[in-house]
Amino acid sequence: LRPKLPTWGDGKPRDYVLIVDTGRSMFGERFKRAGRLAVQITEEMDRRDRVTVLACDLSCKRMPGGMKPAGSPTAHDVDAFLAGLTIDGASDLAGAVREAMTLPDPSRDARVVLLSDGVASAGYRNPSHVSHEVASVSDARSSVVTVPIGSDADTTTLGEVARGGGGAMVPYAPGEPLEAAALEVLAA
Repeated sequence: LRPKLPTWGDGKPRDYVLIVDTGRSMFGERFKRAGRLAVQITEEMDRRDRVTVLACDLSCKRMPGGMKPAGSPTAHDVDAFLAGLTIDGASDLAGAVREAMTLPDPSRDARVVLLSDGVASAGYRNPSHVSHEVASVSDARSSVVTVPIGSDADTTTLGEVARGGGGAMVPYAPGEPLEAAALEVLAA
């Protein structure tokens, strides 16, 4: 037997922007889970990739230092940045993606990863309007991956964000191993 396997392709390095929703609905365990996943995603990335983090409610706070190389030192920076945040405010998911799309280097492929419960309490709230707004700021070199945090997350809205951004929604179920979830997000 000789199975026909796809040829190995040298993947291009990417710029990742991890958006962690800091709206009030993410308070407590949801935010902790999102933070742990953001740190693990940073650890599991290809070493040629770069990453930054936005903590967003109505506005976004940027992790100091801009785009940083993926790996353990940056994962530590992500953890320290998220630990110093106050979780309160309304969530503008489309606005967060809009801001995230301005950060990657235009010469590199970009991936925006939104870690949220999907509750859009400001800005565009209708899922189809959110999708249209995300599509208007996306291009062929970028994609948006959404990760619902919590079993009661608004998967309709998060699915529309991913659809508008040409990406996918990757579930993160309670109890799922952190490493497996991070790898699924990176493979989406």
